Amino acid sequence: MPKTFVTAVLFSFGLGMTGDATVSPTSGLMQQIFRWKWIATLLGFLFLYHQIGAFLSAWIGGIFVDATGTYTVVWCLDVVVCLFASAVSFMIRDESLKTA
Repeated sequence: MPKTFVTAVLFSFGLGMTGDATVSPTSGLMQQIFRWKWIATLLGFLFLYHQIGAFLSAWIGGIFVDATGTYTVVWCLDVVVCLFASAVSFMIRDESLKTA
């Protein structure tokens, strides 16, 4: 896609929707595992580590783009990381969904 304002906005919207879509299930899962008094602190740490990950992702991605002149390596690494995250997510079992 051409690099225009519209494509940047559409990409940001899509990325934001997928990233924000994980907040509710993650907070619900944390509520089931941990006590209520720790949820705000744990979600704060979760947000902090996501921000650190986003920074490192952009920084390392920039290093790859500078070294290779293309985004191909960055996108391939992103696909691998997303597939790993999906596999780990599927391994999470919700005990409340089990029926007797």
